[in-house]
Amino acid sequence: MLCVIAKIDAESRQKLNTIRRCAEQYGAAPKNLHGHITLASYLDADDHILISECKAVLKGRQSFCVRYDKIEIFSATSMIAATPCKNEMLCSVHDSLVSISPDLLDKWTRNPVWQPHTTLVYMPDCDLRPVAQAMQAAFSPFTARIEAIEFSKEVDAGYEIIDAVQLE
Repeated sequence: MLCVIAKIDAESRQKLNTIRRCAEQYGAAPKNLHGHITLASYLDADDHILISECKAVLKGRQSFCVRYDKIEIFSATSMIAATPCKNEMLCSVHDSLVSISPDLLDKWTRNPVWQPHTTLVYMPDCDLRPVAQAMQAAFSPFTARIEAIEFSKEVDAGYEIIDAVQLE
């Protein structure tokens, strides 16, 4: 699987890391936060061709901001996430990328299912409500800057960034 992800700025990643620490009191040991929003996940794709096509779509794109406005539980995937509002720029980048090979997209990054988010913790077989409530109490809405679009591959230890486009 090839994932195309929007990388958020360092200050915003630190804010989200602080919120994630709330999960430790509930037995969660959160992994390192990469700090991204998944825009597209392509299954069974030729990575080199797809990355080239994505880079062509992204050429000349400016960095942009998203506003994280809440902490939510995603029960279907047993996780808690910080969710930004869908704004014009975020949706434009997403729509441009998913139009490249819509038949290869996983079910989560297709329209209208796609919900932009940054995963804070994954806790299967756990009551996520008290953890989410603690995170919500520590959360204040904020604006993050999308500085780059990265391409990652699934590997045994998680994901590996294999290429990136810095936004202007």
